[in-house]
Amino acid sequence: MFIDCKFSNLKQVLELSKGKVVLRGAGVLGKLAINALHELGIKVDYFWELDSKKIGLNYCGVKVVNTKKILELGEKTNIFICSNYFSIIIPELKKLGFKNIFNCYELIKNTDFTKITNSTNKEIHDFGDNSGRKPFNHASIPIDRVIGLHYTGLKTQVSQNFRDDSYKKLNIKHIDLVITEQCSMKCIDCSNLMQYYTNPKNSNFDDLKKSINVTMSSIDYLSEFRVIGGEPFMNKDIGKIINFIKTFNNYSHIVIYTNATIIPKNENLKALIDDRVSLDITRYKTNKHSLKNHEKLIQVLNDNSIEFVSHTAENWSDSGRIKKYVRTENELKDIFLNCCVGDILSILNGKMYRCPFSANAHNINAIPYAKEDVIDLLDESIDKIHMKEKIIKLYTRKDKKQYLEACKYCKGRDFSTALIPPGIQTQNILQNPRYSD
Repeated sequence: MFIDCKFSNLKQVLELSKGKVVLRGAGVLGKLAINALHELGIKVDYFWELDSKKIGLNYCGVKVVNTKKILELGEKTNIFICSNYFSIIIPELKKLGFKNIFNCYELIKNTDFTKITNSTNKEIHDFGDNSGRKPFNHASIPIDRVIGLHYTGLKTQVSQNFRDDSYKKLNIKHIDLVITEQCSMKCIDCSNLMQYYTNPKNSNFDDLKKSINVTMSSIDYLSEFRVIGGEPFMNKDIGKIINFIKTFNNYSHIVIYTNATIIPKNENLKALIDDRVSLDITRYKTNKHSLKNHEKLIQVLNDNSIEFVSHTAENWSDSGRIKKYVRTENELKDIFLNCCVGDILSILNGKMYRCPFSANAHNINAIPYAKEDVIDLLDESIDKIHMKEKIIKLYTRKDKKQYLEACKYCKGRDFSTALIPPGIQTQNILQNPRYSD
């Protein structure tokens, strides 16, 4: 699948191939990869993107081009996958005939990003106040998290290609743990469908503990538990929930996604003081509480040495709609495969789903129930072995149709989805297009 070479002889391997060097993905991983390659004295020729908004631009001083341009370079082209969507990109590269394929794990793992000196381009080596654990800036995630997610994605791809299921490991990049349906904002375009909840509630604490226990006992490794809502700090048990997750050893990070409207205190604040816990803060210009409390929250986190990243919402994808679409089988597969949340499992009210849209649309009864798209984590009749098998089937979708029932009702979340202003508020709960037989 990947070219097998050590970090120490990577330059030699690339020179012997006599092919151009291309980075598939102009994002955070791409920035790390170009720095690492520059340190080795390796010239990057192009970034390759499918996102039409990036094509034609320069990223880190290198031109971003489309698939047509890459095909002109020929099959000897050396392609580094600077993305965690291996299950989408690898089949694409093989179909196009490329053979010199590299992942970025060894490359970025073996690079000391605190000593980048090999470039005069500030955009390339501008990591800010950086010790290897700090972000590039307040809008990106720490380098060790980037590396960890890439490695988990890589392990997931490798394990899914074992022919003998007895050797298969269940490594997962993200699990969304929805701890509340309540939100402190009323966004009309929320992609997690909070705008349709008429009587939002906090998740039951005992059911959350059971769901977490069953999940963590069934999987081998999880890179990130993403604690979300609604607004997760609306649930006053959030500290207890985080402390319960900490009792497990087969995960790397807990990330709480918040809109900065609520500042944690007491037990909920103490639970955040852990190297494995961080906050991902979105500041909304459309909400006075988010604006007012943003700097206060950051001060509290800094005072307690709690890791965080912070960014201001700029654009949302126009995907917070529930509507029945008429699509062919192939169109439904494309919707699923190109989804930007296609590598996420979601836990909501004791059930596991394949994506947040599916989770919330099922939860509010807006789409028909699809048994194969839902796992009841509270079903005590399912033993550990069979629960793991169910999660593998849900996560890989290899022995079922290659899309979800929810894909028939989702507008889609890929690069072609229109962008809209974020966080526009509504005074009224939107009418739920409730499904009925």
